[in-house]
Amino acid sequence: MNTSTDLKNVILNVWNNTDTRYSDHKTIHQLFEERVIEQPDHFALISTDDRLTYSNVNNKANQVARQLNLYGIKPENVIGILLPRSTELIISLYAVLKNGAAYVPLNISDPIDRILKICHSANIKYILTTDEFKDVLSADGRNVIVLDDLFVQSQTLDDENLHYEVNPDSPAYIIFTSGTTGTPKGVLVKHKPVINLIEWVNTTFTVNNTDTLLWTTNLSFDLSVYDIFGMLAAGGTIRVLNDQERMDAAR
Repeated sequence: MNTSTDLKNVILNVWNNTDTRYSDHKTIHQLFEERVIEQPDHFALISTDDRLTYSNVNNKANQVARQLNLYGIKPENVIGILLPRSTELIISLYAVLKNGAAYVPLNISDPIDRILKICHSANIKYILTTDEFKDVLSADGRNVIVLDDLFVQSQTLDDENLHYEVNPDSPAYIIFTSGTTGTPKGVLVKHKPVINLIEWVNTTFTVNNTDTLLWTTNLSFDLSVYDIFGMLAAGGTIRVLNDQERMDAAR
């Protein structure tokens, strides 16, 4: 057999044979719900103020998802998230996804002009934030949801899993570039590629429920997607570090 032909076959068909099966029929929140069934009492989120089990997180996310639905949020709506790192932020992300909606991370340290430009570009009609930003963000007619109000109002709602059929090809989030070379540009990411990434990382590096991740990344950095959803899909624990802790060199 021709040597050059053999080499060409190796390069094109052997080295490039990277096809790997993954759960392309599942969504990000379904991976989490599977771990809830397996280990409801295992700690999912730990912070200075909270120690929440998988069951705690899932139950509250279900309540918040139902409250968001009562606010009018429907599948494939785009929800801006302008919040500091916290356990409530992670719960809110799962609530958005359980509704079939997509989230857009907004950085609280960004100038308000950049935040408003992203809101306009992504056609954001709803923003989840703190009371601090309520007035400035509602000026253009957007629906501003205050986190504390959302969590209080959802307390009496059903905490069982929602039964919405969320398509894995539907948007999960839109993340924006830094905009250092011009106007920030949004990149829409569906559930499927996130599932592919999560399962590849967790399989390749044997991530499991004995692992703990220190979450320090900003939600507007793409790495936060694995830090949150990947670790919890593996059954691990996230230690949530707030900004004050992150800046404390003594810790």
